[in-house]
Amino acid sequence: MKLILHIGSHKTGTTTIQTYCHSVKNKLATQKIHYPSLDGLETAYQHSDLASYIQDKNATKLQKILSQVKADALVNKCETILLSGERFCHLTDEEVDFLKEHLKNFDVEVIFYIRNVYDYVISALCQRMKDVQTLITPKNPLNGIQNSLDYKNIIIRWEKAFTRRNLHVFSYDQEKAHLVEHFIQTIGATMPKPHTPKSNQNISPDINSLSVMAILDCLYTRSDYRRLYKIYQKTFAGSAKHTSAFSFAISEVIVHSARNNYTHPKLLPFKDILLKRPEPQFTDADKAQYLKNMEKFIRRVRGGKMTFWDRLKFLFNL
Repeated sequence: MKLILHIGSHKTGTTTIQTYCHSVKNKLATQKIHYPSLDGLETAYQHSDLASYIQDKNATKLQKILSQVKADALVNKCETILLSGERFCHLTDEEVDFLKEHLKNFDVEVIFYIRNVYDYVISALCQRMKDVQTLITPKNPLNGIQNSLDYKNIIIRWEKAFTRRNLHVFSYDQEKAHLVEHFIQTIGATMPKPHTPKSNQNISPDINSLSVMAILDCLYTRSDYRRLYKIYQKTFAGSAKHTSAFSFAISEVIVHSARNNYTHPKLLPFKDILLKRPEPQFTDADKAQYLKNMEKFIRRVRGGKMTFWDRLKFLFNL
């Protein structure tokens, strides 16, 4: 039986792909592709928890789930099993070998999406800063972000286990306009139903704003973040160029300090788009509007009662 393993990477539309596949799993089954919903997993629509079992060397649990998935596929007369979880791309050499041993009765193909390294850093860093526990118990998130950018060694690791021919690498930046359609075509299926992207006009908080939330001791509960997110949307609504040059400067520092190598043959076709530096165009008017919005945001966060010491603390920390 064939098994397709979608391993991410993070911040490459994985949730979009997974929720779509989960929503059309019955229709995929008519095309002989089984996309399982696994009872007991943290997220039913995807399969990253399997990577956790691998990291814990929980062979019994892993084998039980794989056996059940195969049995369900056979009942549904499917010829292919599709698993998707971005945590798979973080497995070590030893852990990938452990997985390979448990998939020895399957014909395995691996799908891996990569993203422009600078855009990835900005997106990943913002995601880490929104993690309440990260702010309660400060930790350096940079190692994880930089390791995620080590595309060359990730590719080598999975090629070694499942051969170069069975590892398929794609650029998220090239395919994001029609990502779901591209993924469904890659797994050898036709679209069971059109994919309609969510009409979401919300603006995600940029690094500066998330820093303000942390500096002013506001991001300590999920409810706090939801409240502040609404304030952010109200303040920056309609501001197309809301991300400051500061964010891009941070991304460059993180990328360059990682010293990753992108010379692998599977990366060469995407090298230009993968390593393209951001060139934000900010006019003086854009900068003035951004600072005006930021000041308004701070006042709203502090209930309009931002003291001199609050301002001083903000300036020195940001």
